[in-house]
Order: sequence, then structure tokens, then C-alpha cells
Amino acid sequence: MFSWIRRRVTYANVAMTLALVFAMTGGAYAAKKYLITSTRQISPKVLSSLKGKAGPAGPAGPAGTAGAAGIAGSQGPAGAPGAKGETGPAGLAGSAGPAGAKGAPGSPWTAGGTLPSKATETGVWAFGLVPPGTNVTTLRVSISFPIQLAGGLSGAGCETVEPNPQPHVADTCQVHYINAAGKEAIEAGEEVTSTACTGSTASPTAAPGNLCVYTTRLTAATSLNRSIASPENAVETPGTGTAGAYIKFENAEEESQGWGTWAVTAE
Repeated sequence: MFSWIRRRVTYANVAMTLALVFAMTGGAYAAKKYLITSTRQISPKVLSSLKGKAGPAGPAGPAGTAGAAGIAGSQGPAGAPGAKGETGPAGLAGSAGPAGAKGAPGSPWTAGGTLPSKATETGVWAFGLVPPGTNVTTLRVSISFPIQLAGGLSGAGCETVEPNPQPHVADTCQVHYINAAGKEAIEAGEEVTSTACTGSTASPTAAPGNLCVYTTRLTAATSLNRSIASPENAVETPGTGTAGAYIKFENAEEESQGWGTWAVTAE
């Protein structure tokens, strides 16, 4: 019988038995002598094993009353400009506005306008030098009226002189060539003081219903009243068209040149 006991007694069995007795008697002793007043008296390992799992969340409580409004904060800095938006669709067309007041009559420069009665317009003319070796004896220089005349001017009687009361060009002559000496040239060697052209190359003028061509300089060429002709006729006819005229210079030669001004006044 004891041999069986001896076979079961080992170091491990004895140690376990002593530990159990100590735990039972020591725990009872501690229960009588000590009171646990803080979790620090309990081993952390024991605490972790004693900690239970969290229970399910309870139902939400009723909403509390609203708190008092807080003090307004200071204004923040301006933000950066935003990106440009897309162009919106075109709006509907607005209704037509009321008709404006009638404007003033248009100027003579408008289409179909002509130089008003007693109004004067001026310009310049020039030609040369005729290049050396050029075989020419007659030159024609154009005069264009920026504002057209209502009708062409006549060259009838421009080559005649009436003796009484003093020499002058026939009243029917409406075109006049004033040479560099300030005289109206009727024929070669025949010159008179013009009554229709009383201006100068610096300040050209013309009586109503007349064209006056003033000469500043002319070399190696000649011209006369009847040398002013209308470009509207196929045959050279003294006078003007509604848009202008041309001046014919004869007896021209190498290095001929000339220039001056002109004035025309509507009837």
C-alpha cells in the first residue's frame, strides 16, 4: 500500500499540494487581516482578467435645449477670384426703340450732291519736268472738282475781246487762264486784267459761274483761255464738265514745267 504512495509522490505533486494549502490558508488569513481599498493593490494581470466586455449602447437621450448664440467672429480675408464661368446663352432681342429726330440735310459730299450756289472750291495743278529726249509739243493737265458742279461751264467767247468801254473777255466766257504776270491770256500777245478772276495763286478766287486757273510758274510752254477744255466731249471743246476740266499747254519742249492753283464757284 505504501509502495503505491511512494510511487505517486514526486517533487511536482508535493509543490502543487503545498501551493494549494497555502492559497487556501493564506487567502483566508488575508480575508481576516486585510481590506482592498485600491486597484493598485491588485495585480494588473488580475485586473485585466476581471474587466468585463462593454455592454450594448443605450438608447439616445432627448435633445438638449439650444444654447445661447455665440459672439459673431471677425470677417475673414477676401477669397481668391473664382474661375471665369462659361458664356451664357444670348438673350432675346429687345423691342425696337422710337424713331430718332430727323437729321440736318447732308453735305454736298454725299452721293449725288453738287457744289451749292455761290460756293467755291479750290485745288492745284502741275506738270514737268518733261524728260530730255521726249518728243512732245502738247501737254494736258487735268483739274478734278472734288464736289461736282450742277452743270458744265461754257468756253464760248473766251478768245474774243470787246473794245468798249474797255477791253474785256466776252460775257459768255466762263473759263479763264491767268498767266504768271497775273493777266488773262486771250490770244498770243493779247492779255487783259480779268474781272472774273481777282485772286492770286496764293489765294485763288472765282466769280460765281466761273473757273479761274492761276499760274505760279510756266517755262517753255504756252496756254490760253480756250486751252481749258471739257473732258466730257470727244472733240476738244473750251469749257468744263461737271466733274472738272483739263488745261492744254502748247509749244512744249524738253524740260518744260509749270504749276499753279485754281478756283471754281458755282452759279
